[in-house]
This record gives sequence, structure tokens and C-alpha cells, in this order.
Amino acid sequence: VYPINSYREVLKAAKDVEYYGKPVLLGGNPVSVSTALFLLRAGLETTIITTKPYLLWGFVDEDISFLVKKELERRGIVVKQNAHVEGVRGVDRVEGLVVDGETLKCSVVIVYEQEKPNVNLLKGLGVKLGFNGGALVNEYMETNFGDIFAVGRCVEVRNKLFGGFDSLVLAPAASKQGLTAGYRILGVKRPYDGSVNAFIISTPYLLSLIHISEPTRPLYISYA
Repeated sequence: VYPINSYREVLKAAKDVEYYGKPVLLGGNPVSVSTALFLLRAGLETTIITTKPYLLWGFVDEDISFLVKKELERRGIVVKQNAHVEGVRGVDRVEGLVVDGETLKCSVVIVYEQEKPNVNLLKGLGVKLGFNGGALVNEYMETNFGDIFAVGRCVEVRNKLFGGFDSLVLAPAASKQGLTAGYRILGVKRPYDGSVNAFIISTPYLLSLIHISEPTRPLYISYA
């Protein structure tokens, strides 16, 4: 069982998938879908399981999700939505995953479920959190405490298109946020102008998806 949260875990999972086959991808986000397509091209039977109401939940609407699911299934990828995962079967190795009371045979489980922002360091400090649980920051990556900065997956930043706060899991955005915070700490004001929460799934014979998410709340704040 591999929770994918580092490049090292990716390498370990890839080695096991190559040797044992029969992978199951737990999570219905864009990375999971892209991985399933890659594994399919490598000749491996693949299953995507998501506990969310539908595939790509939180990234696209249900109509688009239906089209993606239909195309994936046409290609031979099994997709289970709104699933209840009960546990893993096996002693020395994974032999199956118990889903909705049934055991799905597999040899490798790769976990792609989207994590909530990790704000454990901020608990008890009075830092304001957003609707999605991330730290609210201004254009200089400052929280409501001017000497506490936050960047990356743990924050909610301004969405360029809609003006509200949005959670991003994008490396380029995190890099820009880090530069902004670093400059501000050094006394240089170079504001971070926000990001667009977008992704692309593109592969031959599958529709390409470009998604721009609308934030939950159309609001932008600036701390004095």
C-alpha cells in the first residue's frame, strides 16, 4: 500500500506495479486518472476507486465526470465511485481490497486521495483558516499575524479569475509563493498576484480537460 506523498513513494510503487501487476488506484483526482491511463498503455489492468460521489469530484462537474468515466471504461479501466473502502486483505503482501463488502483482487494499492491542508503547526496560534481548512494569507503570504507566513498546500490564496480564496496543489504556485514570502521577510514587497486552479488531462483518443475551478467564496482580504 503506497500513499503517494513523495517521489520516493512513487518509485517504490512503480517497482511493485512492474513486478506484481494488478494495481488499484484509490482516489479519483487528476493524478489518479493520468496514472491509470499510463498503466493502461503499459498493458496493465487497472481499477480506480474513489470514495467521492463521482470521479474528479471537486475538479469538474458531474456531467464532465460522466464523459471521462465512460471513456475510461470503454478502454477497459474499472471505475468505482462513491465507494466504501473497508480494508486490505493479505498477510505478507496485498492480495485484495475490501470495497462495499466485496474483495477486489489486487497486488498493489496506490493511494491518491486528496489530503486536507496540514495546518497542525498553526493550531492554537489564532491564525485564521479558510473555508477549505487552509491558512488565509494576503498578497505577501502573511497570515493575520504579520510575522507568520504560510505557502504551498497549507494555504488558501486569491484566485485570479474569481477573486475569492482557493486551495491549490500546484508546485509552480508554491514556488512563487515561497519567493514572495522570502522577499517580504527581507523587507521587499513583491506581491503574489494569485493563481488559477487548473489542470490538463491529455492523452491520445481521450478528450482533453482544462479545468478552472470557481472558489467557494468570492472574497479577498488584506491584513494591515
